[in-house]
Amino acid sequence: MSRFLKKYWHLIALAFIVLLGGFLRFYRLPRLTSFHHDTARDIDVVRRIVQDHKLTLLGPPTSFSISGNPYGVTYFGPIFYYLIAPFLFLSRLNPIGPALAVAALGIITIILTFIIVEKMTDNFLAALLAALLLACSPAAVKFSRWAWNPNLTPLFSLLVFYFLLIFMRSRKYLWVFITGFCFGIVFQLHFISYWLFLFTLWAIFYLQKGRLIFKLRSLFCFLLGILIPTLPMVIFEVRHHWLNIRSMVFNIINQSTKSSYLGFNLSRFKQILLSLGRHFLGINQDSFLIVFSLLLILFMGYFLLKRNLRERYLLVLGFFLFGFLGSSIFGGGEQISPHYFLPLSVAFFILLGVFIAEILKIKRVGLFLVLLFVFGSVALSIPKNWKRITQIRSDSLERYQDVSNLIITDILLSKFQNEVNVANLLDNDRRAISFRYFFNAQKIPILGVEDYPNADILYVIDKDYGWDGIVNNTDTWEVYSFQPKVLLDTIDGPKRIKIYKIGKKKNG
Repeated sequence: MSRFLKKYWHLIALAFIVLLGGFLRFYRLPRLTSFHHDTARDIDVVRRIVQDHKLTLLGPPTSFSISGNPYGVTYFGPIFYYLIAPFLFLSRLNPIGPALAVAALGIITIILTFIIVEKMTDNFLAALLAALLLACSPAAVKFSRWAWNPNLTPLFSLLVFYFLLIFMRSRKYLWVFITGFCFGIVFQLHFISYWLFLFTLWAIFYLQKGRLIFKLRSLFCFLLGILIPTLPMVIFEVRHHWLNIRSMVFNIINQSTKSSYLGFNLSRFKQILLSLGRHFLGINQDSFLIVFSLLLILFMGYFLLKRNLRERYLLVLGFFLFGFLGSSIFGGGEQISPHYFLPLSVAFFILLGVFIAEILKIKRVGLFLVLLFVFGSVALSIPKNWKRITQIRSDSLERYQDVSNLIITDILLSKFQNEVNVANLLDNDRRAISFRYFFNAQKIPILGVEDYPNADILYVIDKDYGWDGIVNNTDTWEVYSFQPKVLLDTIDGPKRIKIYKIGKKKNG
């Protein structure tokens, strides 16, 4: 037994890390996966692809757009829809399918991080510890728990780096082609990953040895790889006179000149460093965050100045620095949302793995310092993750699903011949987009979001207003426009939710 453990200890440790990461991502997933307005909107597009065979050439709308601009909204590419479509099909249109897929891809990211760090450092322990940090990362866990296009960027950013690393070592065009293919996917998932393009160009023309003709051929293969997954976007642009590109250019110019949303800002460097420590490692204390940030900067400087370390790890250093600088152009207020750093986060964990490998060479002192840092970070992050996985989200899939099923059951039992609609007073999603998905999936006839005055029956999902509040509600058009009201029934939902079934009073 001891011989077996000695021979396969790293695989056993990796299996434990994967199981731990899986537990944090999969536990109570129906209660903890979000199904808020944006997610429901995107999953409904995928439902139309699967159920109605309506293909699309555009992806989710970006929050980057300025309302009222002459070119409309800027959109991401459609690859996110097609990546999760098989899982929605396999789950029979249950949105838990895509959520499970995103969580599973989070596990693959952990394994791939281990492989890359081990390949670059030849140090199993460093690779295991880097994978452990990623497995327990609060932000990595959080963004692995629901189907949202930025949540897939860590894996495909890592694949860009992995295949580029193979290309740099093998010098075979196939691998740079695959690198481009992966970039074509990740760029569609979120435009914040644009810096991976610049990083790859830097690697091809600066790091890669060889004649210029070899580098130009490599560039051609890289661009060809990008073209294939982005072909739907290209077709849309050609058909619509480059509408999305014009919208993107308009928004970039206006966001950078009329607001602080775009553009380099030194304060954002600080925000990124603190966010990596706080959100991705779980370090909450400000003093520890500052010390960690300073140490990270010092290690970066040491590796860049030390010739043998720079030559060995320059690709990793470039991966992080391009991501760090590239991520710093997006703002949006005093605090930058952690999802903007998801492509950068995998570079961060690989860099930590490289630092750990070098520190371990100090023997016992290095081992002690590394274990103190890694298990200290894990000890800080686990409670945060445990709190997250033991509390039911207010926008959980389970809540929307349970409430929708109550209404659907009532509709089927009543055998309505009337026009039916649904409104939501639980949150800002007044038109009940998250609830409507389940009606559409089961092909229950329901009026559209502009037809509230034309309904004969209106289901109002409520928790705080009460019947008097609904009757006298003049702020919510979806409820106010339904006149005159008469209460037909009250259905008790989960967690003190009430569903008011309302009809129209008959004159006389």
